[in-house]
Amino acid sequence: MLNQMFVVLVLLALIAIGDVVSRLSRARVPSLLVSMLLFLLAIWTGLLDTEAVETSALVTFGTIFTAILLVHLGTMIPFDQLRKQWRFVLIALGGMLAGVLAVLGIVTPIFGYESAVVGAGPLSGGFIATLITTTRLEELGRDELIAIPVLVLGVQQLVGMPLASFFLRRYAARFVRTLRTVQPNAEESGAATGGGGKAATSQTEVATTAQTKRQTRLPAVLEEPSALLALLAVAALAATWISGFTQISATLWALLIGIALCYMRILPGYVLEKAGSFNIVLIAVTLVIIASLSDITPQLLVESIAPVAVILGVGAAGIFAGGYLMSRLLRVDVSKGIPVALTAMFGFPGDYLISQEVATSLTDNDDERETVLEEIFPPLLIGGFTSVTVASVVIASILVTTL
Repeated sequence: MLNQMFVVLVLLALIAIGDVVSRLSRARVPSLLVSMLLFLLAIWTGLLDTEAVETSALVTFGTIFTAILLVHLGTMIPFDQLRKQWRFVLIALGGMLAGVLAVLGIVTPIFGYESAVVGAGPLSGGFIATLITTTRLEELGRDELIAIPVLVLGVQQLVGMPLASFFLRRYAARFVRTLRTVQPNAEESGAATGGGGKAATSQTEVATTAQTKRQTRLPAVLEEPSALLALLAVAALAATWISGFTQISATLWALLIGIALCYMRILPGYVLEKAGSFNIVLIAVTLVIIASLSDITPQLLVESIAPVAVILGVGAAGIFAGGYLMSRLLRVDVSKGIPVALTAMFGFPGDYLISQEVATSLTDNDDERETVLEEIFPPLLIGGFTSVTVASVVIASILVTTL
């Protein structure tokens, strides 16, 4: 019991240190990368034992709740926002597909098909795609490949965020000049562009507008946290059963069931948050990814650096090209469209932090800054939802079946 408590303490400390470093660096240093490297050091120095980590109650909890988290993701889809900003949905999809195809086409001849597949999934969306990939590798006993998807996940925002920031700043600078030309007074310019309201500062504020307006059909007694968790467990179990019957990945079914139940108003939007359980589930599932590195040796880590670097370079170039072509096709400013495509490499809260920094750096006027933020943040948020929340799950689930 004492040993298990020690393992849980160390694992939670690793997550906490990563979060603190990320916050202090304003997300420039990925929290997962910090936690991952500290975990490897703990394993290599003997502070943590591989078997103790794999049998940890917290890691087991995360494994069990993975399907429930996927159902939750399905309840996050902002249907109204997706319809209104359909061009940015297509740009995000175009960028993702181009990035995946570039990785499969260029990385395969160099490092092999398996390395390309395990890197392409996480590159196309991140956290859940990485979880799907590492879980499949563990099932296949291919531990030597696990470092590739986890490193891609940990490092990709170091590539994606600076690129997105550069192009978004170019677009926002032109937007500010236009504002000042049309309406020199920042307050009037905000009114002229439909601005003036405070820009949303969290994913939930923007994305759950439609969900909060639509009441669920559940009786009040079933909206208690315990009842919501029970309903999520039923949905996750159904996804597993349907997967066995159809031979289609349970991750896909869990996501689709979550979308369907939310759309039919059987489950509320952001259901895990309403049940007060989202943070602990997310931490536990994050630890599942980190714990998958238990068998990685220093040599395997070094051997993974070259394929990871090539995957990130080729993938970023592919996402960039796809975003550029889709922006031109849909007549969207490429300096606005490319950052939307690149959200596949960082998602939320990176998209908000970049938008906030760009808006703050271009103007000292509060009203003008809010107007700029309202112009540049929603498309990035929708891009992240499209790639990270939905499409990446589909792509990763399909790719791992080919291993």
